[in-house]
Amino acid sequence: MRRAFIAVIATVGLALVSGCGSSGSTTTATSAGTAAVDPTSEAEAAGSTTPAAETSDAAANADGALAIGASADFEWSGDARGTATVLGFERKTEPGVSFAGPPKNGFYLVVDVTITSNEGQVSTNPLYWKVKDPDGRAYNASLGGGGFEPQLQSGDVPTGRTSRGLVAFDVPAGPMTLELSPPIGSALASWAIPDGPGAPATVQLTVAAGDQALAIGATADFSWGSQGKGTATVYTAENKDQANETFIGPPKNGRFVLLDVGVTATEGTISANPLYWEAVDAQGQSYGAELGSAGYSPQLDSGDLAAGSTSRGYVAFDVPAGPLTVDLTEPLGGVLASWSIPG
Repeated sequence: MRRAFIAVIATVGLALVSGCGSSGSTTTATSAGTAAVDPTSEAEAAGSTTPAAETSDAAANADGALAIGASADFEWSGDARGTATVLGFERKTEPGVSFAGPPKNGFYLVVDVTITSNEGQVSTNPLYWKVKDPDGRAYNASLGGGGFEPQLQSGDVPTGRTSRGLVAFDVPAGPMTLELSPPIGSALASWAIPDGPGAPATVQLTVAAGDQALAIGATADFSWGSQGKGTATVYTAENKDQANETFIGPPKNGRFVLLDVGVTATEGTISANPLYWEAVDAQGQSYGAELGSAGYSPQLDSGDLAAGSTSRGYVAFDVPAGPLTVDLTEPLGGVLASWSIPG
């Protein structure tokens, strides 16, 4: 859990860079039922986007804010387009973990959201979301997500992929308006959050691993920006029901998936780091690598690799049961390669 706090704080500056190209110009609302299950097909059916003011009566209130469960299509930068869905929300009076501290304004408003890339590459980040009360006071997402897991991860979402997770806000009682707002530009979409305790999302999404996902044992070639090129291999994947150190504690989501991975520089200089790996479940929820690889050694080392050098070691994820896609990402979140991990 401490990894989540470190990762979010470390990515604030990087995330702002990755989202600065957002146009934020148009959105289209879609109904809650089908869009949440297959947002990509809804976007294709829409054909083109329309201004946010022209939302459907079934999905939006008089102010244009969507209902919980509704989806909105949006334009990112250039030709990139995506779909955002708010699946559910809850109000909590206690944090997800004790060291996060109680909410200062009365409640943690915890929303379950998804971002799907329909065309091109869109970006996702908890800090792109904010809420406003009826008087117009704005509340930004809490760093560390109030300790609630799984948090929405930061990074780029390639075409056809979905990122799902929780975003938390420290707010007072009363109705709120939730906005998807990039660092530059106007809000892309908004949802009405009624007063009351709320309820967790019951919608189950099925997110395919994608045609480019490799099998365990396969090796992928990748480019590390303009600095170099390399290869990455996932040699094995194991399920563990406990950490290898007693002080770490049991997995919170049901199991540790322990990967034996290797990264080799073939040209120039590349970087290796356990935090460049993430796991995505069948519902699109992302899970960052555990600090210290849940006590299993040797952990994948962090650092730069010159041509001909290799870093190999364990990377661990605290995840629920079921199939996974494991991604090797670059520092700004772009996916370099993916592997399918059976359930």
